[in-house]
Amino acid sequence: MGGLMLNLLLDTNVLISAYPENLGSVEPLTKLATELISLANEHGHTTYSHSDAIELDTRNVRDARDRQWRRMLLEKHPKLPAHPSIPSVISETLGSPQLGSHDWVDHALLAAVVGDAVHILVTEDRGILQKAKRLDLTDRVVDIEDAIGIIKALAPRMTSPLLMASQTQAQVLDEKVPFFDSLRQDYPGFDTWLSKCKREHRTCWIIKDGSELAAATIVKDETPAEYGIAGRTLKIAMFKVSESFPGLRYGELLLKSVFDYIAINSFESAYVTVLPKHDKVIEFFESFGFKAVDERTPLGEIVLSKPFAHPSWGEGTSLLPLDYHIRYGPMDYRVDVSTYIVPIRPMYHRTLFPELEVERQFSAMQTLRPFGNSIKKAYLSRSNRRISPGSVLYFYRSEDAKALTLVGIVEDSRFSKNSDAIASYVWKRTVYSYEEIERMTSGTKRGVLAVRFRQARSIQPPITDTDLVSAGIWTIPPQSIMRLTSGHHKKWIHARVTQ
Repeated sequence: MGGLMLNLLLDTNVLISAYPENLGSVEPLTKLATELISLANEHGHTTYSHSDAIELDTRNVRDARDRQWRRMLLEKHPKLPAHPSIPSVISETLGSPQLGSHDWVDHALLAAVVGDAVHILVTEDRGILQKAKRLDLTDRVVDIEDAIGIIKALAPRMTSPLLMASQTQAQVLDEKVPFFDSLRQDYPGFDTWLSKCKREHRTCWIIKDGSELAAATIVKDETPAEYGIAGRTLKIAMFKVSESFPGLRYGELLLKSVFDYIAINSFESAYVTVLPKHDKVIEFFESFGFKAVDERTPLGEIVLSKPFAHPSWGEGTSLLPLDYHIRYGPMDYRVDVSTYIVPIRPMYHRTLFPELEVERQFSAMQTLRPFGNSIKKAYLSRSNRRISPGSVLYFYRSEDAKALTLVGIVEDSRFSKNSDAIASYVWKRTVYSYEEIERMTSGTKRGVLAVRFRQARSIQPPITDTDLVSAGIWTIPPQSIMRLTSGHHKKWIHARVTQ
């Protein structure tokens, strides 16, 4: 998507982190914030500040010297030249706060997004991020790490070699590397605990970017489990992604491996403990179906658990199909829903599902863009179908493999003739460049369908075209998204997927 030049509005908490007054006042987010601004400049994107946010931020600083320094710092950054007024949709959804208050400034920042004065608002304010959810702006109001991910995804030349999470044992970990420093700060007994993990040869997965440890997780069979968690239970005892590799979705890449391990070893539940201050980590696990139990650990950690055993009929049908998949998936999903076969060309299949290239030994290793690591992805089509959340997608790799290879579950979809609208909807999730999106939208009068989905499971072995013809699914493969209307055909494919 190198052709899309972004306008990014930076909240003052981002700017202050990027420009610390001196080495003694370096903000925890300084490295991320400076990388964001550097990447934006390098790739021709424009970053702005907001004068109302600057005024509020400097007004509330009591010390005159600090106030002068902060104003000088913030005012040297380009300001958004004109501010859209706060629209009724914000006032009706979030209320009408007093002029000049913190909430009013929050609404002014959000108004710049709603009014399309900027593509993205970047903030570390969790309150603004929560307000953005209520306004359905989560794709355009993001924190620094997600903004870095978006810029990296918009720059096709910024790729990495294909990475996989390598399963190994804890004794291979080098406790002396800086990767573990933040864990020592949170847990004074960390080194003793890690030594115990090594002696017990606990299962772990690691991701290395070059020679540097980029992410790691350690797990343990903890049956019977505490905290009222039922069934055979896996504890995710450590889960960390290095701050040096933002926006590359290494957390999702790790979680994929853990989910596969859970399925292969028939675990019925999993849980993880997180200190309350790590709200982004908590949100990450919650987005994949983990929920907090009533109890906390002796250290005050929140306990997040997730069931994998197939629920009772009543419990399963009480959830909407997408909510069901998030809670009990990724392997499990509802089949009493709309189901589609999605043809995908090999070049896009390789980029969107890179791990299948290793499994199937398809043509050679490709470079990997961040969405290849993720569980949450997107696909574009010129189909004019409307696809509802929770629908099942069976991806059919055309041309070479000619087989169903992977299952996805739809989060949502959008139909538009506007290339910028499509690009901003899918951002870093899609295999298509901005130029390709422009060609797709300009080449059709109907517009383009963008489908955001969650990768559920690979199909092993793939269901070949010969099998599909024999089962009466089709006589020739589809050229565009095909809806399965036969209940018998749905059951037949599902049986093959889960055999």
